[in-house]
Amino acid sequence: MAAGTLLNLVSRWLELVIWTCFACVIAGCYGSLHNQVTYSLSPDYFHAFKFLQFEIPLELQNRVGASIVGWNATWWLGLIIGPPLIISLKRRSIGIPIAAYCRSLAIVLCVAAGCGLLAYGIGKQIVTGNPVEWWTPANVIDPIAFNRVGFIHDGSYLGGVVGFFAGWWWSRREGKWIRDRQSALISQKSAAS
Repeated sequence: MAAGTLLNLVSRWLELVIWTCFACVIAGCYGSLHNQVTYSLSPDYFHAFKFLQFEIPLELQNRVGASIVGWNATWWLGLIIGPPLIISLKRRSIGIPIAAYCRSLAIVLCVAAGCGLLAYGIGKQIVTGNPVEWWTPANVIDPIAFNRVGFIHDGSYLGGVVGFFAGWWWSRREGKWIRDRQSALISQKSAAS
């Protein structure tokens, strides 16, 4: 293998790792912010369920702990979402178009947030009165809010999956458009020479 080819291969892998790490940071920040909203709607959801599930120390069982739970629950999704978005753009263009990659990630986030909001609306319609038929820990003070926030969390995960496919479709579409534009510019420069 020639040195130039090896350097090119290492460079491509390094780009993939860097942009995947960026996707992980974005996903983790989304989870932290998401949990600030849901903590406001139902602190019970965290005190009776999530803090125990994620083994958050007692002194952090507040908004800080909710952010930690959100980060830990979502950062790893960047490992799943980031590489396909990068690869679909990279295969269709020269270099990684950073703005196009960020737009693809934004689509994923917007769809996830939208699905969480939709799930909250559905939860408000379904979870009314005394939700005895729903799973609720014994020490929950407000079982209605607890279960509605459960809807938001489940809806957001579903939205992350749907958003991934929407973002991947967009990145493929935009990557092809960028590649076609780059090819046209190269052809124009060649014709002008």
